[in-house]
Amino acid sequence: MSVFSKFNNKIDKEQLKKDIQEAKENKGGADVPEGTYEVEIEKMECKETSKHDPMLSVWFNIVTGEHKGHKLFANFVMQPTSQYFGFQMHKVIEFVESLGTDIQLEDNTDLVVFETWADDVFAEVQDQGLEYELEFSKDKKGYDVYKITEVFEG
Repeated sequence: MSVFSKFNNKIDKEQLKKDIQEAKENKGGADVPEGTYEVEIEKMECKETSKHDPMLSVWFNIVTGEHKGHKLFANFVMQPTSQYFGFQMHKVIEFVESLGTDIQLEDNTDLVVFETWADDVFAEVQDQGLEYELEFSKDKKGYDVYKITEVFEG
């Protein structure tokens, strides 16, 4: 008996066919090269990394150009036990502030307040239908860098 046989009854095979075809048409999720893209934010949430550190996860959907429909995933990890925690918090706060809402972070030392703020900002982004010009690059250590350079109102 196949190890995978128990999964067959859990699969919507018609949906799977569509998903495979979509992935094929989108070049199988090929890496998006460094560059400037017009994007919308599909998802933004605070979550926990596998090492139990807080992280802001952002899913960008490219809305125009050759890579339309492709996604970029930004994960801003904050390590409370790291000597770089202040710098990490500064970078993630700076990113969220660049999203073009007027919502202010009331306390930059409280992670629960940060989480609520990030959720409120994302809700406002969705409500306003905001899109962005995003510069996607790599730093000298090879880490992904995401920078909002322009906000487009919906």
